Amino acid sequence: MCSRCYVGLNMAPAKLTPAVVAREREQALLEEILSSDQPELVAVWGRRRIGKTFLIRNGRSVQGPYFELVGTKDGDVRNQLGNFSRSLSETFHDGITLMHPTSWSAAFAELRQAITKRPPSAQPITLFFDEAPWLDSRRAGFLTALEHFWNSWASTQSHVKVIVCGSSASWILNKVVNGKGGWHRRVTRRIHLRPFTLAESGIYLRSRGVSFAPRDLIEIYMVFGGTAAYLKEVKRGEASAIAISRLCLQKDAVFSNEYHELFHSLFLSAAHHMKMVEALATTKAGRTKTELRSATKLSGRQFTEILANLEQSDFVDSYLPFGKSAAKDTRYRLTDFFVLFHLRWMKRARRTTGWTSLQSTPSYRAWAGHSFETLVWNHIGGLLSEIGLQNAPVNVSTFDYRASDANDESAQIDLLIDVEKGSLYIIEIKHYLKTYEVTKTERSHLLRRKRVLQQETKHQRTVFIQLISSSGVKANVHSKEVVDFIYPLKCLLSS
Repeated sequence: MCSRCYVGLNMAPAKLTPAVVAREREQALLEEILSSDQPELVAVWGRRRIGKTFLIRNGRSVQGPYFELVGTKDGDVRNQLGNFSRSLSETFHDGITLMHPTSWSAAFAELRQAITKRPPSAQPITLFFDEAPWLDSRRAGFLTALEHFWNSWASTQSHVKVIVCGSSASWILNKVVNGKGGWHRRVTRRIHLRPFTLAESGIYLRSRGVSFAPRDLIEIYMVFGGTAAYLKEVKRGEASAIAISRLCLQKDAVFSNEYHELFHSLFLSAAHHMKMVEALATTKAGRTKTELRSATKLSGRQFTEILANLEQSDFVDSYLPFGKSAAKDTRYRLTDFFVLFHLRWMKRARRTTGWTSLQSTPSYRAWAGHSFETLVWNHIGGLLSEIGLQNAPVNVSTFDYRASDANDESAQIDLLIDVEKGSLYIIEIKHYLKTYEVTKTERSHLLRRKRVLQQETKHQRTVFIQLISSSGVKANVHSKEVVDFIYPLKCLLSS
């Protein structure tokens, strides 16, 4: 996300530091870490291109010596240690050429010596190990040496702040946060950097001079999600449809290879991870583990690890459908917008005259319905706040009832808010390029869903029908008859 790479001592005046926007909580935590009177070992993880490195480099209002080492993908130990030596020189030795350490144990011994020789100071010393999984190549010994450095010395130095960062969430969580042996319960702080929300994406774009009306912002988000490095490529004065065409659909588009680069940079078994997200992309309701095993032909420990990796890296989430309680009924949904977009529009290397030309096709309507529904799921907090349920115990799920005979009725509800010991809220989600109106047919569908749900709960729960549309809703006789509440778009921009 950043425009250049900082190595070594970073003492630039605040006015020259690129602004970090829409990360208030994370910046406040980072300031608390650097200002604390205790040694800190901080684990940072999040999806690739989400802005982890940018946050650590530029979100530090507390000044002090800053050492940074960035791992190189597939880099051998010798090259990684060479990079370490150069960073050490820039930070602590005025840039003079140093002999490269022969091992990570020797490297951390040199780092300890350099810090010890500094004059006493109240300023913290930040040691940032970025893309640490790449530093910890097979038999390299990086993690073991870092563990010894922390446990034997750094953990006693109140001014030392060690930050270990990586896009591979599974490595950070399994090796560092939940690590065994010398790593057990050593991490003092955690920063899980998640994608921007819709509101945060709007703030970020406006900070770059890009301003969209809500409908266009929604469309941009449905393609790029809240991934800062993707949003950064949208140009000021560029219509959303033109930006999407230029970045994704035209020949030699900026993100034409991003999908494969994304997975191959994160996972050793990238092909299997892609197989799983492709199986999940075909359904809005998601799949159970049993269904996923059948669709992917993966099983055992490999299946379990891949699914955990995808959840930890914010590609997938899970939920229990209404009325289900067994773990086997848990369903897994693909929630990464760019992956959804790629699999629908970019995987087959489609080339079009532009994004606008696709918006009248059935494929567009299927993709837009899926993506907008995912957006609403991911911003459910805004909907809950709008109806005063932000502090209520709720379950967010789906409902799918299949009729057993011709006299019975089937019903499918794509989003259901279940208030514990309270009411049920059917959320009807519509993505339209123009203002949506409830038709007579749709009114019948809504009434049937309500009726079947009431029957399933034996009429012991009050059921409300609520509606949200990406382009607003025009009230008419049908909506007034069946819809209890229409959400304003602003509720998506408040969560």
